[in-house]
Amino acid sequence: MTERRRWPALFVLAGLLALAAYAWGVYEDRPGGRTMVAVALFRPLIVGGAGLAFLAVTAAARSRNGRTVAGLVAACTLLYAVGALVLQGAVPQQRVTSRQPRPGVPGHVLVVTQVGNPGSEIESQSWKLNLHTGSGWSERHWWVAELPASGRDGTFASATWADRGHVLVTTDKGTRTIAVPAP
Repeated sequence: MTERRRWPALFVLAGLLALAAYAWGVYEDRPGGRTMVAVALFRPLIVGGAGLAFLAVTAAARSRNGRTVAGLVAACTLLYAVGALVLQGAVPQQRVTSRQPRPGVPGHVLVVTQVGNPGSEIESQSWKLNLHTGSGWSERHWWVAELPASGRDGTFASATWADRGHVLVTTDKGTRTIAVPAP
């Protein structure tokens, strides 16, 4: 295969690999999925968009000569990188605010995550409660609850373990107990 015909095949392969990695990240974002794989690969703007960009550049450049193709690839890559960074700022950020070990069960941790961009209105923010088991690449996660920052139950303040099977959620209007699913 000549050099002129080799790079489109490599771009197609890179695009398909990026889309396959994104699909794996989407799959692992389910309850019981591997946490580190989901965090690394479930990135629509970065992983999924890169795969589509590789395939689009290859399709657009197949009929061009070598110099035009190099310029097109450089311009598309730069535009994609700038666009992904701009859009990443618009996507709600997730920040872990606490990690609490489960009483009497080693390797189980309650993870409280704030979802929303810093400085945004309180109504656009929420809190996720997840149970994480294991560690490293074998760590898995289960959904416990998602709570608005402020709702009919009040403004979220904290979440702690009540006992081995329940989480106590505190708001400015009081407390409530949520059962934790068995992994």
